Amino acid sequence: MKLESVRKVYLETDFLPIIIGVIGIAIWTYGWIEHDFKILSLGLLFVFLQNVIFAFKKVKERLLFLIFQLVLFTFLLSRPFMGIFSDDKWWLKASQAEENVRFAVLILILSLEALFVGAFLVSKFVNTTVINTEKQKQERKVWLASLQSIALLAFMFTAVFFFIQEFEKLQFMASRTYVEYYSEFRKQLPGCIYIFASFMKYSLCIFLATLPSKKKAFLPLLIFEISAVPSLSIGIRNPLILNSLFIFIYYFIRDIVENKKKWIGKIEKALLIITTPVLIIFMMLYSSIRSGLKVQLGNPLMMIEKFFYDQGMSIDVLSMAYGHRRNLPTHDWQNYTFGGIIDYIRYGKIGQIIFGTQSLPEGNNLVNARESNSLAHQLSYITMRDKYLNGRGLGSSYLLENYFDFGYIGVIIFSLVLGAVLILFIKLFYKYTFMRVIILVSLTSLFFMPRAEATGWLTFIVTLQFWTCVAICYVGAWIIKSSDILQKILKKLYLYNININ
Repeated sequence: MKLESVRKVYLETDFLPIIIGVIGIAIWTYGWIEHDFKILSLGLLFVFLQNVIFAFKKVKERLLFLIFQLVLFTFLLSRPFMGIFSDDKWWLKASQAEENVRFAVLILILSLEALFVGAFLVSKFVNTTVINTEKQKQERKVWLASLQSIALLAFMFTAVFFFIQEFEKLQFMASRTYVEYYSEFRKQLPGCIYIFASFMKYSLCIFLATLPSKKKAFLPLLIFEISAVPSLSIGIRNPLILNSLFIFIYYFIRDIVENKKKWIGKIEKALLIITTPVLIIFMMLYSSIRSGLKVQLGNPLMMIEKFFYDQGMSIDVLSMAYGHRRNLPTHDWQNYTFGGIIDYIRYGKIGQIIFGTQSLPEGNNLVNARESNSLAHQLSYITMRDKYLNGRGLGSSYLLENYFDFGYIGVIIFSLVLGAVLILFIKLFYKYTFMRVIILVSLTSLFFMPRAEATGWLTFIVTLQFWTCVAICYVGAWIIKSSDILQKILKKLYLYNININ
């Protein structure tokens, strides 16, 4: 009976992760007082485990939160965690003063705890149940069928322009190294090609937001995955990773809520188990390939360990950035957290008319290093100078951007909101179609935040391209919904199906 009571408490409460978190904070505090980075790392490990256990308890509604923890581990926590069980003094790798490294572990634990609190509060106190009448359900099916058709057509059309855009990059990269892409590549094609190409991702997300069948979604998602191959050929691996992660998340979310059709069956599970370690090893080898270094094969487990250690260099970026904080340039409208949004408004087409500005150039250059709101450009320039201008870079992190803009309280508040959002995205997914569009577009880049912009995943909200694509698809859906002739034509082309969720 007592065992059953313990089991009930474990399943119905988050008592265990909270206890682990409290232990982690106590260990971390002791390490802080003693200036012992191994103990600080152990404290971080316990707080990380708190978040992971919390996520696994209800993994269906906390999947996004779990994935974010794993990404945090990959980019920011892997080196400290490995250092606990080895003689590796990771805190010396960046050749930074002790106060700079202490800053890094401080904002990490603040963010980890705030992420947990934000996720915990939403999990416990937010309910988003939606009840529709039968009439509303029928009207919704007709509307979704129309929107699904036009969004699929838009995706297929704009995908052509996207691949034309990528082919231009491939042509440029002939006989060049991948770092030259960042310093020398300039767009030469007509502007309309880039505009249509930018619609591809948005139209795909609108299509997926209509909840197509697994069979119907397969080809568009396959094309989306293949669309990252040209970037991989250039030497840019992030699109492939983010696209693959997006597809997995979409399948998982649909699998959670589908009653009739399972989205993650035996085939998908087998592929996931097989491809994950293979992809990790490939990405590690790819770093050597694109840099022209000799590929070194070895024990697969050791190669996976090396992959995480190499990726974990972002914690060095945290300490380096703090050490160089007084050298960062300042200007009007200075803000890193919302930098992409501010730069789009100030230097985009509308900003050029209102403020008399000029568009920011592409790639690594002095203009971006001094005048933009991109911490990635500014930090890389002040720490690397010529290497930055030749195409190298350090990246950024939402933690740094929050801190430089709003201090430690900014790190806490932003992480609280982010933890809440990672739970809300699952809870809100089936509430409104347009809400699904926003969520899906966000998920295409959200998980790169630990080593990228704080709100880069939200910048699309203010762009003309996004709203133009939405307007085209929604107006087109209204026209199809109002026309029996168009519906019949689309049915013959197998592009219109009223029997959707």
